[in-house]
Amino acid sequence: MNKSIIFASALFFVSFAFDEVQFVKNFCEEKDSRIECRNFSFIEEDLKDFAERVFIISKATEVLINGDIKFLNEHLFEKFPDAESFELESNESVSYELRKPFERPKPIIFESRIRILIIGNSRVENLENSTSFHTLTELEIFKIALSKYKDFKTKLKIDDSLLEKNSKLKNLNIITSNIETITEGAFRNLEELETLILKNNHLSYFQPKTFQYQTNIKTLDISENLIKYLGLGSFWPSSLLVLNLSGNKVESITKNHLKNLSNLKSLDISYNAIRLLSRNAFASNTKIQTINLKNNQIDEIRAFRNLETLVDLDFSNNDVETLQGDLFSNCRSLKTLNLKNNTIRIIFSAFNPELISLDLSLNKIQYLQGFEFNGLTSLTHLDISDNVLRKMGAYIPAIKLGTFSDLESLIELRLNYNFLEIDDIFRTLLQNMGKLEKFHLNGNGEFNFEDDVFDDLVSLEYLNYER
Repeated sequence: MNKSIIFASALFFVSFAFDEVQFVKNFCEEKDSRIECRNFSFIEEDLKDFAERVFIISKATEVLINGDIKFLNEHLFEKFPDAESFELESNESVSYELRKPFERPKPIIFESRIRILIIGNSRVENLENSTSFHTLTELEIFKIALSKYKDFKTKLKIDDSLLEKNSKLKNLNIITSNIETITEGAFRNLEELETLILKNNHLSYFQPKTFQYQTNIKTLDISENLIKYLGLGSFWPSSLLVLNLSGNKVESITKNHLKNLSNLKSLDISYNAIRLLSRNAFASNTKIQTINLKNNQIDEIRAFRNLETLVDLDFSNNDVETLQGDLFSNCRSLKTLNLKNNTIRIIFSAFNPELISLDLSLNKIQYLQGFEFNGLTSLTHLDISDNVLRKMGAYIPAIKLGTFSDLESLIELRLNYNFLEIDDIFRTLLQNMGKLEKFHLNGNGEFNFEDDVFDDLVSLEYLNYER
């Protein structure tokens, strides 16, 4: 099968005087069964028919048009009898041809052989036409994004007729399309669907049985919508591996909200308005590996105690003040923990000994008592920058002897932008960090170190202690 591609990008205007042969000679290159047509633009309406005659020269199986194509004839797809993949992205108006002023655009006639259709950053006008995609019975990947259509103000809905003929769809991506409502049976014929992306629309809720037919779906992205309530756990397809709910208005997560997601591996619910995260919120998610909860309003960490498969946790930009109790010791797989930009003042909690990266920057930690990082022999990156570490009285240093004694694998340590003084950093404090390569102390007080302070840091390559 010929894998040639026509590529049309918008840089120059084409004179109507060119014939097809001259056009190919000037703008197209053929090599290795691949045709690429570059550096031309069809902006003026009287070039439409010419464009059709040029395109018919190709037997391309893949077509990518990216530029300033202003009008596409409704019979465009008939001009590529062998094409199975169309990418019509970032055009001025990959849309419908206006015959007369104010006349309703005529829909493009899609060919049934098309397996991949990508219409992104363009101006497709009437997605609400429920029969627009019925001829695409072989379609497997469909992406439509209308982010450049500034006048597209009508709120749309996806109903049970829009995709009823596209039963082979595996990947459906409808983003920035002003979708406000999805009816309960909208996806009933999409039983082979594996990826569904509905990012940046106006969805505020889902019907209870919206996804009941998606027994094979692995990835669901409904980020940047208006969802406030997650509904009961039985609402979610149990086959989900990846769920993205970031950028919504969710206020709470309890055990019932995610209880059906026993196979879930990745959850992103960042940039919401979560205040309540119950102790057993993830009790049913026994295979979870990544959780992103950054940029919420959560003031307690207590939901991760028994997540033995958890590898990455981002809890940055929340309102936690104290790390206290047995919070992470049973997270046997946890490698990366981000607690940046909370209001943590003191640490009375044990971390998982397998931890590799720990970020405690931009908190309010005043002193380290010597036991905070006990047992973290695998830790390679520790960030305690932008806190308020300072000497406690005349004789008590901000960092007690023994604080770093178990950090034998540490490669990078950030203590910059605190209130440390020269007697807060001494040789015996750094004795067991022979692998340390980068040490950040800048933004503290003025240091005049003794010559031997860093002698035990035999791997040190970078040291900054400028005030």
